Amino acid sequence: ALVRPVIAGTNEADSGYVRRAFETGVVSGDENGDFHAEKPVTRAEFATMLVRFLGLRGRGLNNFSDVGAEDWFAPYIYTAAENGLIFGYEDGSVRPGSLLKCEDTIVVLGRFYKLCDSGAKRIKNVSDYAQPYYAYALSNNLFAGRGAPYTDPQHYITKGEVLELMYRYDLQSVSTIHFLSGYPRLSDKTEFNKISIGMKTNKPCTVYYDIVESGDKNYSIDKKLSDIGFGNVEVNASLLANVNKIYDIYLKPVTANGIEGKMTVIKNVQPHAFTSGDGSAKYPYVIYNGTQLSQMRYYPEKCYVLGQDVELSGLWTPVEDFGGMLDGAGYRITGLEISAVDVENAGLFSVISGGTVKNLSVDAKINAKKNAGAIAGKIADGIVEDCAVTGYIKAKTNNAGGICGINKGIVRNSLSAVYCANASAYAGGIAGQNYGEISECLSAANSVLSDMYAGGIAGINMGGEIIACVSASMDICDTMTHNSGRITANKSGGVTKNNYCYNRTNTTAINTVLDETSQNGMDAEWNELLNADFYTNVMGWESGRWQSSNSGFRLVCPKKAAKPVLEPGETIYTPIEIRSQEDLRAMSGNETKHYILKNDIMLTMPWKSIGGMSGFSGSLDGNDHIVSGLDLRGEGGMFSNIAGGTVRNLTIRGARTVMTSDGGLIAACNYGYIENCAVSDTITLKKSVIAGAVAGENYGQIINCSVKADFSASTDNITLGGIAANSSGRISGCVYKGRMKAEGKNSVLGGICGYDTGGSISECFAEISASSSNTSAYVGGICGMNEETDIYKCASSGSVALDAQDRIYAGGISGLSENSQIYCAFSVADLSVRAANAYLGGVVGFIGENSIVQNTYSAGTLVETGSGEIYTGGICGYAESGFIMQNVSLNPAIVSSVNIGAILGGGDGLLADNFSCDRTLINSERVANGNKNGAIKSLSVLKKAEFYFTPVDQGGALGWASDRYGDAIWRYENQSAAYDFPTLANVENQYLLKTPNYK
Repeated sequence: ALVRPVIAGTNEADSGYVRRAFETGVVSGDENGDFHAEKPVTRAEFATMLVRFLGLRGRGLNNFSDVGAEDWFAPYIYTAAENGLIFGYEDGSVRPGSLLKCEDTIVVLGRFYKLCDSGAKRIKNVSDYAQPYYAYALSNNLFAGRGAPYTDPQHYITKGEVLELMYRYDLQSVSTIHFLSGYPRLSDKTEFNKISIGMKTNKPCTVYYDIVESGDKNYSIDKKLSDIGFGNVEVNASLLANVNKIYDIYLKPVTANGIEGKMTVIKNVQPHAFTSGDGSAKYPYVIYNGTQLSQMRYYPEKCYVLGQDVELSGLWTPVEDFGGMLDGAGYRITGLEISAVDVENAGLFSVISGGTVKNLSVDAKINAKKNAGAIAGKIADGIVEDCAVTGYIKAKTNNAGGICGINKGIVRNSLSAVYCANASAYAGGIAGQNYGEISECLSAANSVLSDMYAGGIAGINMGGEIIACVSASMDICDTMTHNSGRITANKSGGVTKNNYCYNRTNTTAINTVLDETSQNGMDAEWNELLNADFYTNVMGWESGRWQSSNSGFRLVCPKKAAKPVLEPGETIYTPIEIRSQEDLRAMSGNETKHYILKNDIMLTMPWKSIGGMSGFSGSLDGNDHIVSGLDLRGEGGMFSNIAGGTVRNLTIRGARTVMTSDGGLIAACNYGYIENCAVSDTITLKKSVIAGAVAGENYGQIINCSVKADFSASTDNITLGGIAANSSGRISGCVYKGRMKAEGKNSVLGGICGYDTGGSISECFAEISASSSNTSAYVGGICGMNEETDIYKCASSGSVALDAQDRIYAGGISGLSENSQIYCAFSVADLSVRAANAYLGGVVGFIGENSIVQNTYSAGTLVETGSGEIYTGGICGYAESGFIMQNVSLNPAIVSSVNIGAILGGGDGLLADNFSCDRTLINSERVANGNKNGAIKSLSVLKKAEFYFTPVDQGGALGWASDRYGDAIWRYENQSAAYDFPTLANVENQYLLKTPNYK
């Protein structure tokens, strides 16, 4: 009958199994010597009893999140897991304190002793995984009675019942011959060109074998491999084989009296291929080829180093549970391909469990079910450092990352330059999900795509740390929930700190907060990402671990890893090099590619615009080189249409362009980005066109461009812009210097933009010399006409002379402004107008409904000599409505026949808190107090910074802000000694200004 002690303690429990277990050290009592055999056993207690009973040994590897090295049961849990007797749960735990069910005990013992009945009928109340093991136990009377283990497979088994079952299974095994759990297996005792096998059986026997090429079913187990003289003792034997082939080895133990055990097969085995090293940390195995690389799977705890680049062929099977060390030594692994949508944990390694991978580059193409990364499907507990990866990573379900699908270890100082990381959920440039640490890593994953949760570094950060990382991805998008982040989509309980992202990254992120700890990180410009100093000085990375490049891959990469090799032109990180005009012309037809100039180029033939039907969506980096001799001859520009693409760091110089169609020298129409470009040209218009030195029309962004160009037009209906003719996009940080001459009917001239509708112009400067002889004209130092536009932090200088038969709108900043805001701007341009009807203003000629002019000043001379409907004002000529406040007229002279004022010439606009200079002459008379003149201040007061910047609540007159939301606006120090008034922060060319001459 089943022994079930009812009294605690071995002193009173009359159980032979318990007593024997005490005597052999399998169990021990509590502080009173009591065993409590009637109590349910925990998983930790069961592992301890089992390891002691079987005499198992392990290496002490921990794969479980809820087992600490200090726990009393830790070594037993580790050893039981290493011998394949217990497994963890999907969340990485093993739950050592939970109670053990009877059927689970039967499964573990049956697995170890290899006692099961796969053909038995189904047993009621027994789980599927336990059916064959439970059937064997029942049919062989291992329960020895009708107690709870027999009648209730789901009951929590007691410690006494566990002991009895262990002894009964051991006794049962005596009558059979079989390999013990975990055997046969490949042995650590290796020799070149041989397969070494470790064997352990339950009793003495002879082991027979056959070896065939993998997949061959014609085997006969009749060759003697080795005698085993004692049970439970490991014996090793070796087989000579071809190192370049893969084998299946069939083995069977047979006792002296002819009892045969079950056949066991070890599949897909290669002979030991290493010719140098012994696998130790001091003398690692040296890998020279794919065969040797594949051998890591047989010895996952050993140490390895690459001796050269390794190119793989065929499909790769990931190395499981890697706990050793792989040093790439600066070499690369290429051709790593996994294409099996049922594979989980796909990468060079399936799981890194306590191992280290360093100084390695991997190019991989992976298409798996879940958990995909070039280095590992999952980093359970290990380190990846100083590595670089390229290729394509795709998970059909969850978790795709350039480095790994799931990270629970450490990834640092590494680069991901994969073309795409794609998953149904959780895609990241470095990792799909992060529970561990990712630090000082750069993701140049061109695209990170998922249905849910996409992040530049990690798709989701679940309690982990993402610190000092940079995402330079072009696209980070999830298509269903719009829950993407430039660094991570979600930082649930995790830490993100000091991370940066390329400011042009396309993302579906809803949360757009950009700061040191946000999941979107902070902005970094492209030129910053190319500069190694950004990573060391701003990010705080260790300079000795990273290197920059002048060719090939353009961003920084780990010094100890081979530089990424990408298909030229496929991404912005490795552009196609252009060295001749033939190379430049070859961009046509390849408008999605990425390019870089490697030297100056002289064009010798008329140009055909690049763009085609779809426009240019790639990128061209001029690399601060010059393209000269651009001859458009009817073409709209170097590019016809920039459609989402980027042109940067390009100089166009020395052309004498004759334009007969709408356009600009860089682009006829821009829907993308033009930045850090320069144009030097003479532009002649022969037809009624719209023309800009940079772009004809702008619906995208033109940033930090510089133009030195002269325009000449003798036709009617022309629109000229020093940067863009028409714009509904953004123009920022641009400078124009040149002459504009228009002789014909109806012209629109602007130093930065001719006509702006719905766009923005900021931090721009124009030094314009404009003249016009027209029926009508709209002319502004910054913008000729603007509607629903923000003009912010702009300044102009130069001179404008206009003569028209009908109507002129002229202003130092804008000629005509409707439903717009002109804020924080000034002009020192001199304006002279003669027309039948004119609206002349030092800042804006005419403002319409809902327009605002605020925090501006004018310091140029204004002269209007026409007759008729004339309005001239130091700030605004005529205000149909709108609001004019906190402006200053510093004009030396304002001359007009009628409707004149130091602030406003006429109209119904609202005026508040405006000031004028006591040295201003209005028609040769000193300015007098009045609503249209504002409050008069002395010139000496108007030269003092406190007049402008003292807050109103502290008694200041204007209360202009020196900064706004961290953006510096006005400055009053470190200026040229020749200029006494405020200038604008971050606006070029103001050092050339001179204080007007007051008489």
